[in-house]
Amino acid sequence: MSSFLCKLSYLALTLAIFSAEAKVAGHLIYSKGSVSFGKTGGKYTRLKRKSSFREGDLIKTGPSSLAILKLLDGSKIKLSANSNIKIRRLKNRSGTKDTSIYIRYGSAFFNILKSKRKKPHFTVRSRLISMGVRGTTFFARVQKRNSQDSISMCVQKGSVLVQNVKRKKPVLVRAGLGVKIKNGISIPKPQAFPWIKKLNWNFNPRKTLHAGQNPNKLYSQDLLGIDYD
Repeated sequence: MSSFLCKLSYLALTLAIFSAEAKVAGHLIYSKGSVSFGKTGGKYTRLKRKSSFREGDLIKTGPSSLAILKLLDGSKIKLSANSNIKIRRLKNRSGTKDTSIYIRYGSAFFNILKSKRKKPHFTVRSRLISMGVRGTTFFARVQKRNSQDSISMCVQKGSVLVQNVKRKKPVLVRAGLGVKIKNGISIPKPQAFPWIKKLNWNFNPRKTLHAGQNPNKLYSQDLLGIDYD
């Protein structure tokens, strides 16, 4: 009887460990300044380089800070200063659910690995806007003003389907184009903003991660108007 209970306890412990490991979503591969993680309504804890984060975690950067996150599928997120995202869920092996990232505020660059599936397998969302991708490198920013969201995004490679979460008319934003969405109501026609090529799209920690020019000068002409890193 005691042998059976020991085996049962060992099995329960093994399942608990496996379950915990299954929820790991990725790792922090580079950080500068203040980078922390936590749960909704809870306290934030410093996220150290090479540390893992899990589904459901919130990841936050402070002023003059920057983080590069690598997801288990190899995709990368470069999180700019004063930003906060939620790792809602990670794509599973059976393909029954897609990776979903929620931008609470701030900005980030996304380098999403290409998928064989025709439909988007990676979704980046804000409170009002959904951006669906397959294999793309793009930038997105959520700015809150007077309880209203202003969303800006642009694409370097590939394409992104952008739509209001309450409407079914997506707009396809191709490489070299961007859009600015006020209050998440209507999505304008994508434009070829000249500063898109001047953004620092690098994700390699061994190279320069910050823009060589003043981002304020790049953004204020057309779209963003605030330093992203």
